[in-house]
Amino acid sequence: MKIRELLPTLPLPDRIAALDAEALTDGIGHIDGKTLFFLTEGVSYEKKKLLPFILAKKPLAIVTSEEDMEQQTDVPIVYTDSVRRAYAEAYCRFCGLADSKMKLVAVTGTNGKTTTATMLAAILRHQRRKVGFIGTGRILSDGKAIASPYYSMTTPDPAILYPALKRMREDGCEAVIMEASSHALALEKLAPLHFDAAIFTNLSEEHLDFHRDMEEYYQAKARLFKMTETAFINTDDPYGKRLYRECTCQKVSIGALYEADIMAKSILGDGGTGASYIYKTVGPTFSVKLALSGTYQVYNSMLALAAAIWLGVPPCQARRAIESIRRVPGRLERITESRVKVYLDYAHTPEALRSSLTDIRKGLSRHQRLWLVFGCGGERDRKKRPEMARIAESLADRVILTLDNCRAESPMQILHDTVQGFAGIRSVRIISNREKAIRHALLAMDEKDTLIIAGKGHESYSIDKDGYHPFDERKIVLDALKERKGGHTLLYEDPTDTPLHRT
Repeated sequence: MKIRELLPTLPLPDRIAALDAEALTDGIGHIDGKTLFFLTEGVSYEKKKLLPFILAKKPLAIVTSEEDMEQQTDVPIVYTDSVRRAYAEAYCRFCGLADSKMKLVAVTGTNGKTTTATMLAAILRHQRRKVGFIGTGRILSDGKAIASPYYSMTTPDPAILYPALKRMREDGCEAVIMEASSHALALEKLAPLHFDAAIFTNLSEEHLDFHRDMEEYYQAKARLFKMTETAFINTDDPYGKRLYRECTCQKVSIGALYEADIMAKSILGDGGTGASYIYKTVGPTFSVKLALSGTYQVYNSMLALAAAIWLGVPPCQARRAIESIRRVPGRLERITESRVKVYLDYAHTPEALRSSLTDIRKGLSRHQRLWLVFGCGGERDRKKRPEMARIAESLADRVILTLDNCRAESPMQILHDTVQGFAGIRSVRIISNREKAIRHALLAMDEKDTLIIAGKGHESYSIDKDGYHPFDERKIVLDALKERKGGHTLLYEDPTDTPLHRT
């Protein structure tokens, strides 16, 4: 494809515009004479060290924001203010998506993105519509997985995103439901796309290792609503209320606490058994009974229902579809094979952890204990670690602190940071080996107790300094339950654990 077709908005000399690109990349692994290379801003590698390597590969051309690159090479150079935006736009055109007729709906927020997107996709599929889904750890085209089992992003990079959209179009998908992360919006991965609808769930402290502060985080999320036709916003959330005031597209407010266009009335639940409410509008009003655990599912389901009805699904059919959803993988998901209550939950922010613990505790009597196994991810916002410890200690009866996707960060540093939030370290057990931590809890808890395993949820892998490794929490739980059934009550210790102290 000609560079002039890939980058039509950039001023290009004729000799460069006429060049034919057979591949696009911003990575250094696959570069040859037919590759248009994008030297993206803010990359983790040191440009000065790797630039000679890139130039030696003699790519077809280099797109950059660096000044005076021509002085260093005879490779054709294209200048732009935003290489990331140019990369996304070029990939979109390279995949032939400039005139795609698929309906695009994006879901953004701190918590609830995956569940809301899953609900909306399920409603549309219930209508026998072909639907594409792009969410945390999953990319589906008409129900078929098209991503690697180790795919872990929320919103993929252009090299994955646009080929996936192309595949969905080829598969006949009428609509694509996708999660839009603040990273993706800030890094302009979605720049070429126009969304038919966008959904805002909520905003709380997260990703402050990437964004300088909450204002920058909010502004990244708000970008989405400049790229959409209609917005569905949870205005019970303070940032949602602000977004509703500030966004200029068509908008629908949704809430349960304050007056809104669509409201939840007569909410009942949850305690791990589901929730019910009245979905009330100036038009259709109907009751909804959710099978999913978590009172916050009321908000997720209202947003999904509102968007589905806007997309043309009859209200009665939308309600029937959402009531039929029994599970969202890893989102306070009950392991039903167990007599004791065990939940896998992706909660890895303070607010998500608080919400899950609070909802499950509602269903427990004073004689039933709530156990929690949790850890904090490496190379992520360190400030949230002690806060999660405080929440865990205040809402769970038994807490086991473990590890969760350390990446390249020191496991001891992660545990040390987290421990600072505990008021009484003697009441918390620290078992750094996550499998042993889960088995310890399952073999120690009483029949009437409940266990939440928080952090990984749907993930089937762990990430450490050496990369990805298979790690199936569901299998670990089921194996430990077999031990439990067999009468084994050994409490597992990790001999590598080191006593930690608050500083």
